[in-house]
Amino acid sequence: MKMRIIGGQAKGRKLKGVSSKEDIRPTQDRVREALFNILGDEVVGCRFLDLYAGYGSVGLEAVSRGAEEVVLVEKKTGLVQLIKENIALLEIEAKVRVYRSELPGLLKRLASPYDIIFLDPPYQKGLTEPTLREILTRSLIKKDGLIIAEHHCREKIGVEGLTLFRKSSYGESQLSFYRL
Repeated sequence: MKMRIIGGQAKGRKLKGVSSKEDIRPTQDRVREALFNILGDEVVGCRFLDLYAGYGSVGLEAVSRGAEEVVLVEKKTGLVQLIKENIALLEIEAKVRVYRSELPGLLKRLASPYDIIFLDPPYQKGLTEPTLREILTRSLIKKDGLIIAEHHCREKIGVEGLTLFRKSSYGESQLSFYRL
């Protein structure tokens, strides 16, 4: 599967991918482009956490668009290796950390609050709400921070303590934007 950086300093740079046989659903280019158009300058200088990172394209896009620090979390060893290769390809090692871990285990070890948290768990597996609750329990988002969940459009999400202020749909994918 071919991936590329859509905007920012690395715009147009191609990323390494894996065969389509891999059990993964990467964030589509058009969804990623819409996400970062909505975020605009909010990404510049931010601390960005990408959970269920997959190929890492969302977090790598955040660096290209000016994020100061990006943390990517993915449980599959092969995908973590691919992310590391793409980080080296883009020469952004100083701004990105990658963890191979299952969630929510790693969330207990992340201490600093983030400006933006993006999560894209496997669709319709019931992982979105528990992950959002764990983010709140661990105080991983800054008071004025932003949490974005990509999920299946039929999945209904509601977590006490978060306010949904925007939804955008792209085929079966939906981006839901939350603030505390």
